[in-house]
Amino acid sequence: MILPERFRADFAKIQTALRAHTNRAYFVGGAARDFLLGREITDVDIEIYDILPDRFDSLMKTLGAIGVGKSYFVYKLGAFDLSLPRSERKIGRGHKAFEVAWQNDPKEASRRRDFTINALMIDIFNGDLSDFHNGRRDLEAKVLRHIDDRAFAEDSLRVLRAARFAAQLNFKIAKETIALCNAIELNDLSADRIRGELQKISNAPFRVKGCYYLLKLGASKRLFGYDDATLELFRWVKRAPLYYALGCFWHSKRKVFSLFGEIKRASRPSPPKRVSERFLCALALKFALKEWEGSAIFRLERHRFYNEKLDFGIYPVDLMKEGFYGAQLGEELKTRTLNALRKIPRTKI
Repeated sequence: MILPERFRADFAKIQTALRAHTNRAYFVGGAARDFLLGREITDVDIEIYDILPDRFDSLMKTLGAIGVGKSYFVYKLGAFDLSLPRSERKIGRGHKAFEVAWQNDPKEASRRRDFTINALMIDIFNGDLSDFHNGRRDLEAKVLRHIDDRAFAEDSLRVLRAARFAAQLNFKIAKETIALCNAIELNDLSADRIRGELQKISNAPFRVKGCYYLLKLGASKRLFGYDDATLELFRWVKRAPLYYALGCFWHSKRKVFSLFGEIKRASRPSPPKRVSERFLCALALKFALKEWEGSAIFRLERHRFYNEKLDFGIYPVDLMKEGFYGAQLGEELKTRTLNALRKIPRTKI
């Protein structure tokens, strides 16, 4: 597996450090899947075997990696997430109510993953592929299929993730997975988690397919009280953010707006009569300006953020080095980003 140039220095450091302690470490999750699909790799998960948790913690500290989460099974180094293999068991309500245990068997550890295509493993030393659940077959057939009934059903967010992956990858969802999703209760999902998945579907290249599967998986009925699709709804989804369309066409509008904000706060707002440099930079934090319908109206082809997003250089990994974690990390990231944005003048164009 060949990584993009920006990952190679950190990877060489990780590979050298691990080689002295184990010969079983794997690229897992989205990195393995996207490599086999020929898609761009944006972040990399490595799962490391044959190292006990205490020894693993010491090794990660030597590398300068930062522990994330209460159990500290996961460490971050640059764009890499380094973790021990683990099993998970639901012990309460909500997405944090899981009992986590070290699991050194790769086949058993992979059972906690959602879909077969996300359970593929590529050896970081020799490039060999491990496929315990026929993920390569499903990848070639462009099918999303869950691995384990119990493990999948324990995390209700996976119902929305199924629709999101369908929208991002243009995959269909297996019949047995659709049936299971329709049987999973969604009343433990927070507004933030629902909003996050719908925003990802909204920004996906095949978001109409994502909207179709929200209906097919029963999520639209259970979350918003609506289980029917109209041609006009899908037309809106093609040209507007998903939650804008849902707000216009789904029956329980108040609930939709409470989850996703007013229409004027949509991720790609309709163009106002005039715009300022600060306004454009705020948009560019989310997406390149060429994706905004107002770019043609205001002739923004030569704007510095027309082809690429704005990056203030404020990264979670740097804030974690300063001691920010969890909710505090999110608040500090938001505060620093807003402070940087306020320095940009409101010059009208």
